[in-house]
Amino acid sequence: LQEREDIQMAESHSINMDFQPDITVEAKPTQELTLYCPLRIVRENDESEYEFDEEVVEEKEVIPSKYAVDCADEINDFIQNYSEPKEKHRGLMIYFDDDHAVSEKVFSAIPSVKEINGELMGVFECQITEELTGNELEGLRSHLIGQCSDGFFEGMEQHPIKTADYGEIYVSFWNDGNDWSLQTAKEMGLEQTEDLSEELEINMTM
Repeated sequence: LQEREDIQMAESHSINMDFQPDITVEAKPTQELTLYCPLRIVRENDESEYEFDEEVVEEKEVIPSKYAVDCADEINDFIQNYSEPKEKHRGLMIYFDDDHAVSEKVFSAIPSVKEINGELMGVFECQITEELTGNELEGLRSHLIGQCSDGFFEGMEQHPIKTADYGEIYVSFWNDGNDWSLQTAKEMGLEQTEDLSEELEINMTM
């Protein structure tokens, strides 16, 4: 329990029975903070292999994210199986050691893919115990960007993922294009969209 950052209090009570402790555990209340990034999804293109200066060059066929939506479950199963057992509870936050304040506030950062507005996107669902300051959010964002480009996903993207629709695909949470970013739901306008949808539903029922 001492190793769990989400435990606020743990108290042992003696009940005068050997090996039968009575322990009261209180977890810190959490809320969800989600960050999103575009994906690069490719598969081997056998017809694109050609020789150039005595080297064999293999191009990969890019699969647009809107066409890969049906692969979400297969990709998420692969991410879960690829993850280390120690990542089960805190996800990629177990590798964060830059700022103690951020570690205290952000319990977990669990990666997955989800359909967002018809596109398959990379998602980091973070459980936080307090609102992050601007600097703390940037510290968290910097850490996750590092995991996308050089950490967890640098290794994962080297492994093929078997899918029913496209055969073996390779999924990257990172690319060096100008259109790549890691944004919160608010920055992407998703929270506003959800609020408008709820307001529309309320008005229709009145």
